[in-house]
Amino acid sequence: MESIFLPYKGESSEKRPELKLFWWRSLTFFILYLIATIVFFNLRNYHISILQWFVTAVLKIALLIISVYHFSLGMMFKKLQYKIADDALEISLFPFDLKIPFSEIEEVKEASGETEIKRVYGYNKEVPQLIHYVGQIGMFKVSGIWKVFMYTTLGSLKNPAGLIIIKRKDGRNYGVSPASPQEFVKLIQEKIEIVTNKNGVVA
Repeated sequence: MESIFLPYKGESSEKRPELKLFWWRSLTFFILYLIATIVFFNLRNYHISILQWFVTAVLKIALLIISVYHFSLGMMFKKLQYKIADDALEISLFPFDLKIPFSEIEEVKEASGETEIKRVYGYNKEVPQLIHYVGQIGMFKVSGIWKVFMYTTLGSLKNPAGLIIIKRKDGRNYGVSPASPQEFVKLIQEKIEIVTNKNGVVA
Protein backbone atom coordinates (compact mmCIF):
# COMPACT_ATOMS: atom_id res chain seq x y z
CA MET A 1 0.00 0.00 0.00
CA GLU A 2 1.33 3.42 -1.00
CA SER A 3 1.39 6.36 1.42
CA ILE A 4 1.70 9.90 0.07
CA PHE A 5 3.14 12.79 2.09
CA LEU A 6 2.83 16.35 0.83
CA PRO A 7 5.69 18.82 1.43
CA TYR A 8 5.87 21.07 4.47
CA LYS A 9 3.79 24.17 3.72
CA GLY A 10 5.48 26.48 6.20
CA GLU A 11 4.14 28.57 9.03
CA SER A 12 2.20 31.81 8.74
CA SER A 13 5.17 33.85 9.96
CA GLU A 14 7.36 32.67 7.09
CA LYS A 15 7.73 34.70 3.92
CA ARG A 16 6.73 32.22 1.23
CA PRO A 17 5.68 33.59 -2.17
CA GLU A 18 3.22 31.52 -4.20
CA LEU A 19 4.36 29.22 -6.97
CA LYS A 20 2.90 31.55 -9.57
CA LEU A 21 5.93 33.78 -8.91
CA PHE A 22 7.92 31.27 -10.96
CA TRP A 23 5.42 31.41 -13.82
CA TRP A 24 5.64 35.21 -13.92
CA ARG A 25 9.43 35.15 -13.87
CA SER A 26 9.50 32.55 -16.63
CA LEU A 27 7.03 34.55 -18.74
CA THR A 28 8.96 37.79 -18.19
CA PHE A 29 12.26 36.31 -19.34
CA PHE A 30 10.57 34.59 -22.28
CA ILE A 31 9.12 37.93 -23.44
CA LEU A 32 12.59 39.46 -23.13
CA TYR A 33 13.90 36.54 -25.18
CA LEU A 34 11.36 37.26 -27.92
CA ILE A 35 12.31 40.94 -27.92
CA ALA A 36 15.99 40.01 -28.17
CA THR A 37 15.16 37.67 -31.05
CA ILE A 38 13.40 40.46 -32.96
CA VAL A 39 16.33 42.80 -32.36
CA PHE A 40 18.74 40.07 -33.43
CA PHE A 41 17.03 39.57 -36.79
CA ASN A 42 16.78 43.33 -37.39
CA LEU A 43 20.50 43.70 -36.76
CA ARG A 44 21.16 41.57 -39.81
CA ASN A 45 20.19 44.57 -41.93
CA TYR A 46 23.06 46.57 -40.42
CA HIS A 47 26.78 46.15 -40.53
CA ILE A 48 27.70 44.87 -37.08
CA SER A 49 30.88 43.28 -35.85
CA ILE A 50 31.23 39.61 -35.04
CA LEU A 51 31.60 40.55 -31.38
CA GLN A 52 28.28 42.44 -31.38
CA TRP A 53 26.59 39.51 -33.12
CA PHE A 54 28.08 37.08 -30.60
CA VAL A 55 26.99 39.15 -27.56
CA THR A 56 23.43 39.39 -28.91
CA ALA A 57 23.28 35.64 -29.54
CA VAL A 58 24.59 34.87 -26.03
CA LEU A 59 22.03 37.24 -24.51
CA LYS A 60 19.23 35.44 -26.37
CA ILE A 61 20.38 32.04 -25.17
CA ALA A 62 20.80 33.28 -21.57
CA LEU A 63 17.28 34.73 -21.47
CA LEU A 64 15.80 31.50 -22.80
CA ILE A 65 17.74 29.37 -20.29
CA ILE A 66 16.61 31.57 -17.38
CA SER A 67 13.00 31.36 -18.57
CA VAL A 68 13.13 27.54 -18.79
CA TYR A 69 14.93 27.40 -15.40
CA HIS A 70 12.17 29.27 -13.55
CA PHE A 71 9.47 27.30 -15.33
CA SER A 72 11.16 24.04 -14.35
CA LEU A 73 11.50 25.11 -10.70
CA GLY A 74 7.83 26.00 -10.59
CA MET A 75 6.88 22.62 -12.02
CA MET A 76 9.19 20.80 -9.58
CA PHE A 77 7.68 22.44 -6.51
CA LYS A 78 4.16 22.03 -7.87
CA LYS A 79 4.67 18.29 -8.36
CA LEU A 80 6.88 17.66 -5.30
CA GLN A 81 5.59 14.98 -2.96
CA TYR A 82 6.92 11.92 -1.16
CA LYS A 83 5.50 8.46 -1.82
CA ILE A 84 6.23 5.54 0.50
CA ALA A 85 5.67 2.35 -1.49
CA ASP A 86 6.25 -1.23 -0.35
CA ASP A 87 9.88 -1.35 -1.43
CA ALA A 88 11.07 2.25 -1.85
CA LEU A 89 10.65 5.94 -1.14
CA GLU A 90 9.70 7.83 -4.29
CA ILE A 91 10.23 11.59 -4.53
CA SER A 92 7.99 13.03 -7.24
CA LEU A 93 9.69 15.76 -9.23
CA PHE A 94 9.57 17.25 -12.73
CA PRO A 95 10.21 15.73 -15.23
CA PHE A 96 11.25 12.56 -13.37
CA ASP A 97 10.82 10.71 -10.07
CA LEU A 98 13.64 9.78 -7.70
CA LYS A 99 13.43 6.29 -6.20
CA ILE A 100 15.33 5.26 -3.05
CA PRO A 101 14.93 1.53 -2.22
CA PHE A 102 14.47 0.80 1.49
CA SER A 103 17.12 -1.92 1.24
CA GLU A 104 19.69 0.81 0.44
CA ILE A 105 18.79 3.15 3.31
CA GLU A 106 21.18 3.09 6.25
CA GLU A 107 19.48 5.71 8.43
CA VAL A 108 16.54 8.09 8.39
CA LYS A 109 16.13 10.74 11.07
CA GLU A 110 14.65 14.14 11.74
CA ALA A 111 17.19 16.94 12.06
CA SER A 112 17.22 18.35 15.58
CA GLY A 113 19.08 20.99 17.55
CA GLU A 114 21.31 23.50 15.78
CA THR A 115 20.94 22.86 12.08
CA GLU A 116 22.41 25.08 9.38
CA ILE A 117 21.98 24.60 5.64
CA LYS A 118 24.38 26.02 3.08
CA ARG A 119 24.55 25.69 -0.66
CA VAL A 120 27.58 23.76 -1.88
CA TYR A 121 27.63 26.09 -4.88
CA GLY A 122 26.04 29.52 -5.15
CA TYR A 123 24.46 32.17 -2.95
CA ASN A 124 23.66 31.32 0.67
CA LYS A 125 22.30 34.50 2.24
CA GLU A 126 18.56 34.47 2.97
CA VAL A 127 16.89 37.26 1.03
CA PRO A 128 13.10 37.68 0.84
CA GLN A 129 11.52 36.53 -2.43
CA LEU A 130 14.42 34.28 -3.37
CA ILE A 131 14.19 30.52 -3.73
CA HIS A 132 15.16 29.82 -0.09
CA TYR A 133 11.72 30.89 1.13
CA VAL A 134 9.97 28.52 -1.24
CA GLY A 135 12.18 25.49 -1.08
CA GLN A 136 15.50 23.90 -1.81
CA ILE A 137 16.26 21.67 -4.77
CA GLY A 138 19.87 20.76 -5.40
CA MET A 139 23.09 20.06 -3.51
CA PHE A 140 23.53 21.51 0.00
CA LYS A 141 25.71 21.12 3.08
CA VAL A 142 23.72 20.37 6.24
CA SER A 143 25.50 20.83 9.58
CA GLY A 144 28.75 19.27 8.46
CA ILE A 145 27.21 16.65 6.16
CA TRP A 146 28.73 17.36 2.77
CA LYS A 147 26.61 16.95 -0.37
CA VAL A 148 23.02 16.48 0.75
CA PHE A 149 20.64 16.38 -2.19
CA MET A 150 17.70 18.46 -0.98
CA TYR A 151 14.11 18.19 -2.19
CA THR A 152 12.51 20.34 0.49
CA THR A 153 10.18 23.28 1.16
CA LEU A 154 11.87 24.68 4.27
CA GLY A 155 11.18 28.29 5.21
CA SER A 156 14.66 28.94 6.58
CA LEU A 157 18.21 27.71 6.14
CA LYS A 158 18.94 27.87 9.88
CA ASN A 159 17.25 25.51 12.36
CA PRO A 160 14.49 24.56 9.89
CA ALA A 161 11.43 22.70 11.09
CA GLY A 162 10.62 19.30 9.63
CA LEU A 163 13.88 18.46 7.86
CA ILE A 164 14.44 14.72 7.40
CA ILE A 165 17.90 13.39 6.49
CA ILE A 166 18.08 10.08 4.64
CA LYS A 167 21.46 8.35 4.51
CA ARG A 168 22.09 5.65 1.94
CA LYS A 169 24.54 2.79 2.38
CA ASP A 170 26.54 4.01 -0.62
CA GLY A 171 27.23 7.34 1.13
CA ARG A 172 24.71 9.51 -0.67
CA ASN A 173 22.46 11.72 1.46
CA TYR A 174 19.04 13.18 0.80
CA GLY A 175 16.93 15.82 2.52
CA VAL A 176 13.11 15.88 2.47
CA SER A 177 10.48 17.90 4.32
CA PRO A 178 7.15 16.08 4.66
CA ALA A 179 4.29 17.88 6.38
CA SER A 180 4.14 15.12 9.04
CA PRO A 181 7.83 14.40 9.73
CA GLN A 182 7.46 12.09 12.73
CA GLU A 183 4.84 9.91 11.04
CA PHE A 184 6.99 9.88 7.91
CA VAL A 185 10.12 8.71 9.77
CA LYS A 186 8.19 6.06 11.69
CA LEU A 187 6.64 4.62 8.53
CA ILE A 188 9.95 4.47 6.67
CA GLN A 189 11.66 2.79 9.64
CA GLU A 190 8.89 0.19 9.65
CA LYS A 191 9.34 -0.39 5.92
CA ILE A 192 13.11 -0.77 6.35
CA GLU A 193 12.58 -3.32 9.11
CA ILE A 194 10.14 -5.30 6.96
CA VAL A 195 12.53 -5.32 3.98
CA THR A 196 15.48 -6.28 6.23
CA ASN A 197 13.58 -9.17 7.81
CA LYS A 198 12.36 -10.32 4.40
CA ASN A 199 15.86 -10.34 2.95
CA GLY A 200 17.12 -12.15 6.03
CA VAL A 201 14.54 -14.93 5.56
CA VAL A 202 15.41 -15.24 1.89
CA ALA A 203 19.11 -15.42 2.63
